[in-house]
Amino acid sequence: MTKRFITGLIAFVLLFGSTTLPQGKAIIAPSVTANAAVTDDGDFQYGSTGSGIEIQKYYGNDTNVVIPSEINGKPVVSIQRYAFSDNSKITSVTIPDTVTTIGWQAFENCSNLTSINGAGGLQVIDSYAFQKTALKKLNLPNSIIQIGQQAFADCENLETINFPSGLTDIRGKAFENTKWIRNKRKQNSLVTVNGIVIDGTTCSGNITIPKGVIGIGDNAFTLNKNITGVSFPTSLKTIGSFSFGCCEYIKTLNIPSSVTTIEYDAFKSCFGLENVTIPKSVKYIGGEAFYGTKWLENQKAKDPVVVVNNMVIDGRNCSGRVVVPKGVTMICQKAFYANDRITDISLPNSLREIGSEAFYFCTALREVIIPNGVTTIGQGAFNSNQSLKYVGLPDSVTEMGMQAFTGCKALPEVTIPGSLEEIPIEAFRNCESLKVLNIENGVKSISHYAFEGCTALEELNIAGSVKVIGGATFTNCTSLQEITFSEGLETISPSAFLCTGNKAGEDSIRTITLPESVKAVTTTSFNFSVEGFKIRGYEGTFAQKLAKKMKVEFEVIERSEIPAPPKKGDISGDGKINSTDVTKLAAHVKGKKLLKDTSNADVNEDGKVNISDVTKLAAHVKGKKLLF
Repeated sequence: MTKRFITGLIAFVLLFGSTTLPQGKAIIAPSVTANAAVTDDGDFQYGSTGSGIEIQKYYGNDTNVVIPSEINGKPVVSIQRYAFSDNSKITSVTIPDTVTTIGWQAFENCSNLTSINGAGGLQVIDSYAFQKTALKKLNLPNSIIQIGQQAFADCENLETINFPSGLTDIRGKAFENTKWIRNKRKQNSLVTVNGIVIDGTTCSGNITIPKGVIGIGDNAFTLNKNITGVSFPTSLKTIGSFSFGCCEYIKTLNIPSSVTTIEYDAFKSCFGLENVTIPKSVKYIGGEAFYGTKWLENQKAKDPVVVVNNMVIDGRNCSGRVVVPKGVTMICQKAFYANDRITDISLPNSLREIGSEAFYFCTALREVIIPNGVTTIGQGAFNSNQSLKYVGLPDSVTEMGMQAFTGCKALPEVTIPGSLEEIPIEAFRNCESLKVLNIENGVKSISHYAFEGCTALEELNIAGSVKVIGGATFTNCTSLQEITFSEGLETISPSAFLCTGNKAGEDSIRTITLPESVKAVTTTSFNFSVEGFKIRGYEGTFAQKLAKKMKVEFEVIERSEIPAPPKKGDISGDGKINSTDVTKLAAHVKGKKLLKDTSNADVNEDGKVNISDVTKLAAHVKGKKLLF
């Protein structure tokens, strides 16, 4: 389920460094240009995003703040984390209709802020955005689609809220400790907004969720120890995260067949819960949804691999070699979390998704072969698997969460398939034994810190399809000495290859070969000041200009010395045409293992990829009829 990836917080990570992100539902936020310049414009500090300008900080003294709709001809689209927080001078803020997102804690503790004006295009108000402000009335625009956790909590004077009919995503405790929620609780112990129960903390006994309710909101009943039972309507579709967490006197659950989603921690620590009926309609169960219940303990006693509707929801009682049953399509979030007894695992061909932190800190796990067909590997899925010596990534993987293999200290070699267009933040960070890294044709970008701290890395093969290498991507890869980049690369971001060696201030990298395609390398991308640093490249190109700017040696090279972009017939993207390419193309044509990128597969250039291309490619490899 790609929609459950936590992509919205990448902006925070890029600006503030590594973090562990909350699991479960996706957080919607604008994309952020990794190396956007930070600029001051009067009272505002701002930066560029993929869609416009983000306000990052306000330095003015106005009480009535007006945020501009554009800066330097570009629309202002977001207000970032902490931009106005703790500003006690502001009494009102006017937000232009161009702004779609207000970030985490953006106006938190603006203790005299009483009114918000404009904001007609606002879509997302992130967690804690207006917590502890003096707002009295809130008119939400029709465009709003998400209100984050505790976004307006502790706004004690907030009494009137107008909700548009389309808003159904209201996160946990969004209006906690406001006059509005207190008044609603007096009217009805079940507080609903647009068919979503957002609060039931004052309910008691056996409660009945009314007909027409489609969702139970995050944290809606959390810590309510007065509930003894709950009946759900047939209209219900989603049970939110930690919605019934620690409701320890609920004993029985009959979930209706209308429900499709049970979010993470939904019934966590419901210690008395013993009988649960989960219908076939449920297609997603979040991490630890039933953790700490008698029901789950009983299921584990029957089989340590607990499977519900073809999803493995728990495997923490497993040991040794584990065989996941045929038919399983998902390993759920945290299913094998911190299981230090499993050594090997066999995954079925039916598998499509490995959830976030599914095998986190499985310190004895030695080998993982991910079957072809898996498209998604979640955030931190194999993080801190310190004994892992082999992982096979299939061409089917299209999405990988950040920190997926961070801290796999025994892993010696990795091949990233071309199906994965973006290698995520910290994907293989601190894999200290990683010596060989192959990034295949099809990958387009490598994110920040992806291979930072891979101190044993000696051989680095990056396909020409990679356009951008992110900031600090290979920082402290202290065994790298010489790098030749393939034609196609365009940008090497700040600190990408700061590889400090064993001696203080000494860098391991002394020679780089840059292709003609490179257009952006910063003064901190490499340690240009190290003694003997040399740039190799074509005469008259950016490489030569960079060498002159950084006052380092430049060596003119021949065109043949830089790997050319993949050409017709080079299916694997390794710069060669051989039997491997024939095998891959044949598997694609037969439908056994489809190629993500078929741009080089149409060998006979007839606009189709079929058996004729396989035949022609095979003839070339055998030397019978050459392509060129």
